[in-house]
Amino acid sequence: MLNKARLTASNARRASAALAFALSVICAPLQAMEEVTVDGAEALAEVRAQDARFRSEMDHYVKTVELRFKADLEFDLKQAVEPPLRLAIALANNRG
Repeated sequence: MLNKARLTASNARRASAALAFALSVICAPLQAMEEVTVDGAEALAEVRAQDARFRSEMDHYVKTVELRFKADLEFDLKQAVEPPLRLAIALANNRG
């Protein structure tokens, strides 16, 4: 009877040790995923700075694209209009 009590106690200790080990293995990734608490003012300032930087970069990009588009459009219009004018001038010079 005494041996049976010892076996039951050792089985209980093994089970509790196995449970503790399993919980530590399972909880390790969860601890790594814990949310980091930050001060609201710092987070708000960072968000505002990122927003301002994004708006500045987008404004610069839009201005660059606009200038490039205007230059390309002006070049294309000159190319489209100049050849007929050259022909008309050549015809006028031949008549003269």
